[in-house]
Amino acid sequence: MLRALDVSNLVLIEKASLELGEGFTCLTGETGAGKSMLVDAIELLVGGRADAGLVREGAERAELSAEFEVEDKTPLADWLVEADLAGDPGTLIVRRSIDRSGRSRCFINGHAATLAQLKSAGEHLIDIHGQHEHQSLLRPAAQRALLDAHAAAEDLARQTGDAYRDWKRLQAVAEEAEKNFAQREVERSDLHASASDLKKLSLREGEWQEVSAEHTRLQHGSSLLGGAQSALEALAEADGAALGQLAAVANRLKALSAHDDRLKSVVELLESAEAQASEAPGWSSTRRRCAAPRRASKRCMPRPANIVCGPRRSRRKPPR
Repeated sequence: MLRALDVSNLVLIEKASLELGEGFTCLTGETGAGKSMLVDAIELLVGGRADAGLVREGAERAELSAEFEVEDKTPLADWLVEADLAGDPGTLIVRRSIDRSGRSRCFINGHAATLAQLKSAGEHLIDIHGQHEHQSLLRPAAQRALLDAHAAAEDLARQTGDAYRDWKRLQAVAEEAEKNFAQREVERSDLHASASDLKKLSLREGEWQEVSAEHTRLQHGSSLLGGAQSALEALAEADGAALGQLAAVANRLKALSAHDDRLKSVVELLESAEAQASEAPGWSSTRRRCAAPRRASKRCMPRPANIVCGPRRSRRKPPR
């Protein structure tokens, strides 16, 4: 039963509120008073078609709302619970807004709803005679209800509906299980193929780490070559190279150690540092040493086997 109706900014109506009491209610008035617009508002609230032309001129949107009294243990009450749209017991509030572009938003008991849900609820609420789409006798659900009532089979129809919904739910669960099983089979097949490939490789323990390390080394090959070349030049080939300086200082202190025994330990440290520095770039442990003077010559230092150098530029000044 319709209890209240609120309409704002619908066609010519700026604001209208209507509260209905018990019994029969009749709206009368001369032509153009707005009776049909109230009927149109009710029709919109039960899922009727809307367009931008229904919004009052100068307004942003039309707002419609209605309050209905709903009895418990009825198909509508069960539908509201099933659709998770239930509100206060015994009360149903529907609301709809239509903006200037013709888009509308629907609400049932404060919950956002689709137009189809609003129309489904409206089929249980009112009949608008003269508009065939709202006549109950033309709706299949109403026809089934009359047939079940005539055959006294309401309980059987309800049980059949519950069994059908349970069957559909279990069918959805079974389809989901089959889908997950097929996906697991695909994953199992991929894992089996990967395991077969790994078994064919016959990897030994620790080989994967070695291959990964080699891949990383090759991936940074240019950086390693550049760094080795820079280290080689800094140690032996550049002016004032570290190895040459170490050798010269060691020889000088070695000659002075004859006058002070405490310098022998310093000389040993310098010679040890020179030996370790000469092995840092991966040189051979056996290397030629130059004769006097003791200072290491650039040509005495063999290059590492894995370093390829281009032609050296002469550092001599051209003759004038």
